Amino acid sequence: MGPDLTNIASSKSESRIKTFIKYGTGKMPNLHLKNEEVDNLVAYLSWIDKTGKSEVNDSNIHWTGSYIIK
Repeated sequence: MGPDLTNIASSKSESRIKTFIKYGTGKMPNLHLKNEEVDNLVAYLSWIDKTGKSEVNDSNIHWTGSYIIK
């Protein structure tokens, strides 16, 4: 499992977050995302940072950590 990114937007610049997500680190793999996907993910992480939680209901998360689409 990669690092917790819940509150990364309030502690890092947007350009640093984009670089971190686009190229990965020792703890987070390079997911080979397109620029638009990175932009969308950064926007989502900024929203999460403001609310402090994810929109995903706990009942929709599989024990492996993947999201269950209903």
